[in-house]
Order: sequence, then structure tokens, then C-alpha cells
Amino acid sequence: MAFLEEHFGEWKSLPRGVGIAWLVAFALFLLYARSSGPAFLFIDWANLMIHEAGHPFFSWFGSYTLTILGGTLGELIVPLLCALNGISISKSGSNSLNRPVIGQTAFVAPPRV
Repeated sequence: MAFLEEHFGEWKSLPRGVGIAWLVAFALFLLYARSSGPAFLFIDWANLMIHEAGHPFFSWFGSYTLTILGGTLGELIVPLLCALNGISISKSGSNSLNRPVIGQTAFVAPPRV
């Protein structure tokens, strides 16, 4: 962690109440996901918007293959960029949100490729 502290400064930890609130919210999300079964989750609607926006964005690079893969690439890159932003500003709260989103996206996106 000394490497990160040299480049980004001291890490700002979450207050205990905020950490407990995140754990409760994540547990409720897991219960919601478990009870929904294979149905579309609310987070999938956000991923769908990012996915569809990735097609025209990557079409600017002129490759037909990138246009087709652009949706999945966008779906994987956007949460990673958000996580990197959270690391660069040393905010643990933004990273605690990004980890489940990255995990869910990484689990859902590969079958489409």
C-alpha cells in the first residue's frame, strides 16, 4: 500500500456507519438477485444502456469488429474507469460501490462474447 500512498496520498476510510450501511445495502441486493432468479436485475438496465452506447462509441475507430464488440467492451471498461477514478481520488466509498458492479458485469458479459 506504500506504493499507492506515494502516488495518491493517504487513503480516506469510511465512517463505521457508512460501512455498515453499504454492507446492509449489498446484502439486500444479494437477496434481491437471489429472489429474482434468471430475470433481468435493475442493475442490468444500467449495463444495457452502457452496452448499447458502446456500439456507436467504438464505431468511431473504424473497425467493424470493434463496433460489434463495443457494447461488451464499454460494459467492462466503464466500471473499471469508475474504480480507477475512485482510487485516484482516494475515496473508499466509490470503490465499495464499484466492486459489486464490476463483479456483476464480469459475470454477465462473457457469455455474450
